[in-house]
This record gives sequence, C-alpha cells and structure tokens, in this order.
Amino acid sequence: MNPFEYMAGNRIAVMLATAALLALGFTGLLHVSVERYPDIDLRTILIGVPYDGATPREVEEDIIRRIEESLTEIDGVDRITSNAFEAKAEVLIEFDQWVDMVAKLDTVRTAVDGIEDFPPINADEPEIVVHEILRSVVSLVLTSPTAGEDELRRGAEGLREELLLLPKVSVVDLLGTRDREIQIDLDESRLRRHHLTVQEVVARLKRSSINLTGGPIATESGTIVLGTMEKRLYGDQFNEFVVVARPDGSIVRLRDIGRVGGVVTEPLPPQSRAC
Repeated sequence: MNPFEYMAGNRIAVMLATAALLALGFTGLLHVSVERYPDIDLRTILIGVPYDGATPREVEEDIIRRIEESLTEIDGVDRITSNAFEAKAEVLIEFDQWVDMVAKLDTVRTAVDGIEDFPPINADEPEIVVHEILRSVVSLVLTSPTAGEDELRRGAEGLREELLLLPKVSVVDLLGTRDREIQIDLDESRLRRHHLTVQEVVARLKRSSINLTGGPIATESGTIVLGTMEKRLYGDQFNEFVVVARPDGSIVRLRDIGRVGGVVTEPLPPQSRAC
C-alpha cells in the first residue's frame, strides 16, 4: 500500500499529521527574525577619480583603461562597469557571492596604488569605497525667518556634529544646501604679463596646498617627524600664495594676478578667467 492509499483509508493519521505541520509552522513563525531595514550586500566596489578639465575620451584613455588593466588579476570579479564623464571617471566592480568584501577592498586598493604614474597630473587621488545602500531613518528640518543660508548651514553642521556623538548614529548628511567653494578669478592680461597660464596656476595651487608627511628621523634624543601643513581652507589664505619666485628676488603672489573668494585686491577688468 502506497502512502496515498494509506492516508485515504486512515483519516486520523491525516489529521494528526496536519496538526503536527501546523504546530511546526506556528513555532517557526514565532522564531523568525524580522528586520525593518535588512542589510543588503551589493558586493560592489566603486572607484571614482575626479579629473578636472578632461573630456570623456581623455578620462577613458588616461584613467579607466589603466584601472581596468590593473584589475584583471583579481579573483572573484563578476563584472566591471566603467563610465567616463566629463572631468570624472567611475569604475564599478561587482564580485561573486560569498566573497570577503573587506579583503577585496584592500586588494583593489593595492592594485590601483600599483599603477605607475597614476593618477595624471590634473587628476585627484582615487576614491575607493564599498558601494552600500544607506536608508534615511529620520529627517530634521532647520528653518529661520531671519538667518541667511550661511548661518543655517553653520547651525546644521553644529547639529550634525552633536548627532554623530550619539552611540547609535553613524551617518548624518546635509541636504538642501550648497557646498562651500573657493573661487579664484584670474586676470588674463596679468597672466600674460607674467608669462603664466590658468593651467599652470591651478597645477601649482594643487601641488602646494597640501598636508604632507615626510617621515620620521631617529636622533639620539628621540624621533622627529617631518611634515608640511600647508592645506588652505579659507579664501583669504590664498591671497599670499606665491605663484612665481624668480632668481632676482621678485615674487608674484596670487593676489597680484587675480581675486580670491570675494576678497578684492583691486578691480578686475571684464576679461578674466575663473579656476
């Protein structure tokens, strides 16, 4: 007799089996964990490289192709998607399931750091992060009938610092406000007078406005750490920046060839360039 014939002739066994299955189902339902915001592992790493003034073709040849070549030896890669935008490159690496993303992040960083003469001169350092989904939990709105945009932003930044001090808060984003920037207006006639170009001024600003550590030096009395702290964060700090220092002792400062962040040294003619 097969199981179906036995169940058809023994209704008590069928009822007992049904009751046992229902009991097991209710027991499992009570022990199932429920997450309102479950963690979703996208298994992707994003590489972003800002490249000011570059066309999409230059971005593809100078950045994307070199990054893709460096990633060919990494195991567990499912797909690589690259996007060349104007002044920016993005490379999205998708990995297979069950890979250790922490280890893969270190591997990708090592591969990109191993590229010779990378990034190009006008490009910024690559930003390599694990692609994650961040969900908004709480939204706070700051308004004021008298405060301006800058005052509201300062208040929002202070509130963000206080929220980040809470033990269960890890990310706080500012929305609805413009990012601060330092604008430098260069006079073309003054640039020609000093035999300079906008690209040369931008390159010298990037090379000089940095914080750089030179490493430790061991002495008999202790260890000395050499470093340069020349990162400029405010517009008025750029006025005294030395653009050209000639052997005869003459110095050309940034305020001599343009205007920085609204601090006007003298009126500029209509023909000027911004960087």
